[in-house]
Amino acid sequence: MLGAVGAGAALVAVVFVMHGLRRGADQAAIAVETAQPQLLVEGDVETPGPVPVTDGTRICDVLRHAGVAESDPLKAFCELPASPWTRVQYGDGELTILPMTPSERFALGGRLDVNEATAAELVEVPGLSDTLAQRVVDGREQGPYCGLESLDRVKGIGARKLALLRPFLSVDPETPGCATNP
Repeated sequence: MLGAVGAGAALVAVVFVMHGLRRGADQAAIAVETAQPQLLVEGDVETPGPVPVTDGTRICDVLRHAGVAESDPLKAFCELPASPWTRVQYGDGELTILPMTPSERFALGGRLDVNEATAAELVEVPGLSDTLAQRVVDGREQGPYCGLESLDRVKGIGARKLALLRPFLSVDPETPGCATNP
């Protein structure tokens, strides 16, 4: 069900704070782990904020974790799976589930999949202009990005730019059309 967020997965604030990356040749080697999938709980709950999501987590589990008392309306949500990187708004026995914005996702340590994100989502990545975001989307016509390194085929994205983008982007290892992912 819901696992406790360990000290290694420290994420506390939903305030988006950017830290500068080191300058130098080692930027390309910076490895950033994708955070444990989260969702945000808002509304009429005792403890709003991020909640870790694992396989098998249900919406009623998330609402209980956020302090919603056991009730008949809550039982109605026990069949709904909790999708990572969504925002759950609960109040008056009603539930609204919306996708997180990229900024909310970044604040919780999440990333955008370069093969799935829209240009409007990609433009929220620090360092990606409207033009570069559209080039990334257009570049999918040549085939999927099978690793972040394949973003080098996008005009304007070289090793230095990729090092800045890496903490915000990902490639699903199960991307169709990619035999092996770098």
